[in-house]
Amino acid sequence: MLNENKNVLVEKPLVALHKDLKKIRLLLTNYGGFGMAAFNMRFHPVVCKAMEWLNDNKLGQILSARFFVGQYLPDWRPGQDYRYSYSASQEMGGGVILDLIHELDLAVYLIGLPSENVSSRINRLSHLDINTEDLAEVLYNTENGTIVSVHMDYLTYGYKRYFELIGSRGTITADLFKNKIQLQTKRGLMSKLKFKKFKRNDTYLKMMKSFTDGIRGNISISVPLDDVLDVNEMALALRDGKTYGK
Repeated sequence: MLNENKNVLVEKPLVALHKDLKKIRLLLTNYGGFGMAAFNMRFHPVVCKAMEWLNDNKLGQILSARFFVGQYLPDWRPGQDYRYSYSASQEMGGGVILDLIHELDLAVYLIGLPSENVSSRINRLSHLDINTEDLAEVLYNTENGTIVSVHMDYLTYGYKRYFELIGSRGTITADLFKNKIQLQTKRGLMSKLKFKKFKRNDTYLKMMKSFTDGIRGNISISVPLDDVLDVNEMALALRDGKTYGK
């Protein structure tokens, strides 16, 4: 469809193999359509507010950023045996690196790409009946010197999804499960918000609106395919134990 310049909205991750990544990059060099990847978490109101504060330089220089997502895999899909889900199968593209790639995308979207080789510890540590990795710790530095860490797991009982951004002027603490965010500076707590009416499906609706707006040429938040390919490339390198660094 890319070689026909069709408008496309593609599920994440775009590809699960390095050879396909190269093909997509080549196709995008002459792509004339409007393409987006389905990273719906960018449309979460907590993420949007964090980006607004970052754009307004509320934190000053970003020194450290920490992203965390974890949920016990057997609890993900009630009524379905987790052992037969794609998450449990390496052949079907499962494992926390690709399954929970949203956190890698948010790290790059909010803070930036690695400026040097990425460090990681990735393994299957639990007794879950899967052949994929169930925990990953990723660590890298950006060009601006920010230390970024990302934690992803299939092990956490309950559900946790949050990030913390520490800057020279303030700190953002954000909870993507409880839908709340706060900004703290030297003067104390400057802002504390909770999006009580927000529902998870809202991210998908806003993503679809962004896609249709993009086709019409009225782009607000977008998830360009070429940008997301960098995140995809990093995820594949981490999963396959290869070196990644810009």
